[in-house]
Amino acid sequence: MLALLANLALVGLTLGSMYALLAVSFGIIFNVTHVFHLAHGATFTLGGYAMYWISTMLGLPFVAALVGGLIAASVFGVLVEVVLYRPLRRLNSPPMILFLSSVGALTVIEGLIGLLFGTQTLTFKSLPLEAVNVGAVTLPSANLAMPLSWIVIAAVVVYMVRTRSGKFLRAVGDSPRVAMALGIPLDMTYILSFALGSALAVLSALLYGWSQGLTPQMGLSAILIGSAGVIIGGRHGVLPGAIVAVVLGTLQAVLVAFVPSGWQEGATFALLLVALLVRPQGIFGYSLPW
Repeated sequence: MLALLANLALVGLTLGSMYALLAVSFGIIFNVTHVFHLAHGATFTLGGYAMYWISTMLGLPFVAALVGGLIAASVFGVLVEVVLYRPLRRLNSPPMILFLSSVGALTVIEGLIGLLFGTQTLTFKSLPLEAVNVGAVTLPSANLAMPLSWIVIAAVVVYMVRTRSGKFLRAVGDSPRVAMALGIPLDMTYILSFALGSALAVLSALLYGWSQGLTPQMGLSAILIGSAGVIIGGRHGVLPGAIVAVVLGTLQAVLVAFVPSGWQEGATFALLLVALLVRPQGIFGYSLPW
């Protein structure tokens, strides 16, 4: 039993690294714009299928597929901000209206992808799928790549803290009115947050599609885990959400030993509800910087 738990925990830690990257990508947009961008799941899915189309259907090298996925997701994310959220924001629409519009965008993109590619699970045929032994634990090659997410997360933290544009993002997230009074362009900052967050979602989609395959509905379940990490961690910076996402991924994997697979997500979100009841401001609150 201990060996099984150790195996599941190691798998969960690697899976949690992928969810951490998704939480960071969602958190950049959420922390800056204060919009619960559920359509980020559509960006996640669109980026994955763009990489599949370029690498498998067009037969181009996977590096070209990755670049194409980054461009497609970033353009889509920016379009959602400019075409959907910005007009609603200028009409002083309440947050619920923005959220419902986000749900609509997610539903439309999932439906279109299902029509174009079908609902069967698709895989990246140009990426290795064999398992690798790590001591007594066997891990798929995709899981071994997932901890590299932390290199990207560290780069994001450095960018947010050290660069001028990163400081703009933080300032707008902390107080849009003060940022605007200081001369920071809100619209361009919002666009930057969507472009950056959407691009990071593609890297997470790459790891997800590599390990579990692509489906039109994969974005919803993945973004729920990523957003849960941001909410439980506390709406301040990206590190708290990333840390909680790792815990959620590990918990989801370990629960296989105790509950039926259909209850894994339910148990994860039961933790979310308990955490919000006990500490509404998030586990870390405002104690961790970006």
